[in-house]
Amino acid sequence: MTMKRIFKPSLLLMMVFISLLITTGCKNKRYQTTSYDERPCGIIPELKKTLKDYDVVGFGSVREGLFAVHSRSSQVDETGQNYYPMGCIDTNGNVVIPIKYHSVRIGDEVFVVSKRTNQGMRFGLLDIDGNELLPMEYEEISLDYIFRYCPGDIFSYNYLIVKKNGLYGLLDKKCKVVIPIQFESVGRLYPDGAYRSYKEEELPDIYLAYSNKNGKPKLFNFSPEKMEKKPSTPYDVVPFGKDGNWSFMDCQGHIIAGPFQNARLTYDARKPLFPSDGLMAVVKNNKVGFIDMKGTVKIPFSFYYSEFNFNFHSFSFAVFSEGLAAMMKPGNKWGYINKEGKEIIPFVYDWGSCFHQGVALVAKGKRLGLIDKNNTVILPFEFENGVFTGSVYTLCQNGKWGVYSPTGVCVTPCQYDQQITFVEGYATVVKNGKQGLINEQGQLLIPCEYETCLYDVCAGADMVYVVKDGKWGCVDLQGQVLVPVEFDAVDPCREFYGSLFYVKKDGRFGLYDRCGNCTLD
Repeated sequence: MTMKRIFKPSLLLMMVFISLLITTGCKNKRYQTTSYDERPCGIIPELKKTLKDYDVVGFGSVREGLFAVHSRSSQVDETGQNYYPMGCIDTNGNVVIPIKYHSVRIGDEVFVVSKRTNQGMRFGLLDIDGNELLPMEYEEISLDYIFRYCPGDIFSYNYLIVKKNGLYGLLDKKCKVVIPIQFESVGRLYPDGAYRSYKEEELPDIYLAYSNKNGKPKLFNFSPEKMEKKPSTPYDVVPFGKDGNWSFMDCQGHIIAGPFQNARLTYDARKPLFPSDGLMAVVKNNKVGFIDMKGTVKIPFSFYYSEFNFNFHSFSFAVFSEGLAAMMKPGNKWGYINKEGKEIIPFVYDWGSCFHQGVALVAKGKRLGLIDKNNTVILPFEFENGVFTGSVYTLCQNGKWGVYSPTGVCVTPCQYDQQITFVEGYATVVKNGKQGLINEQGQLLIPCEYETCLYDVCAGADMVYVVKDGKWGCVDLQGQVLVPVEFDAVDPCREFYGSLFYVKKDGRFGLYDRCGNCTLD
């Protein structure tokens, strides 16, 4: 569920927890010595026997060492419609939650289950033993997890967002109502990415609830001891509003600034809504200025406002990075200012990016080059496109992409057919319509011979998905096959750090382990 009028949906992330897998001995000695998993044979005979009667429910259906499964035989619900009953089994093949529900979502020792009724789909909550915690009378139940960027950085939930009779409320872990079920929207004050800078015990439990009767959100602070002071970090301030009417509120519910015509919000789930450098670009009377976390105007409203660049086009416009922000003056000329509003780099460019590692991409006419903070040209203006990604710049020249260091050294010549984007040091590259994988040092780790070649940043191991002749498989960074390229789809069971995979073949979902066992056999 997303919080209305506050921020856009953040990156979709899987909410899974790390668990150990009970396994047997391994038939392949290569996997016995892998550093990220010493027990790769996860499909024991009992599990395989159980999965002859059930199918694993798609990808991402494992948590707490349990699998969501559905029966291969359909039943008829009270509305007269057919459905395939769902439930849960453990890694030993034991049925933990009866196979009788329309859907099952596995949480932190709880299960959100649903059944279709004559009033529509209704949800309930079960504990680990299958006992009812909440009756099946809710239109929605969401375990309000706090998670970070990857499954290894996940916290458990403390609250449940529920919907009943078209309205939302909040329940605590004991299913006690803490926010009445009477609001059009309920959500956490901070986006998920804010918690990358917190320890779990420091997390503030602050929620905003909206009612259509009042445009201002109502604030519920369930951890006042953690938020006793005025805003001291970017996470202590939240913008709210819509349609060109933005204000800012502190963690106590006080309005500290606004309304403004516009605000330079960031929707990156890994960053706070208020910029980490403590200055937010806002618009008043079609001029851009900056406020701090207390709402004080720090840089006057004197810069040119372009709604196109401010909202849609340039993520670098009016954003401080390494002490400088790219701004505009009449005539659409770009330059850079410091946090005192002083012009540092003259307004002579046709576009400018944020500074990264002391340099920035800027445009003269239709060509890009690199400059440093002294406005010295590091790379000449001879590139058609470019982006900073990972810790390097990828640039396009004559329709081909290559890799350059921030000092202007060519790491990989411009030879690839599509833009290169690094994630955790690896990037897919395309040559002659085929994909491979390189690292930031320019080494070709996997040759360009696949239809798809994609590094999995969240798998918990060095895994790369590959597709050849329409079939999916998985290899490691040395090109060793982890899952043969023969399935319709592949995804790792992330709890098990690469020892167990979901696979799909001929319309059925099953499991494949690193010893070559498959439940679809």
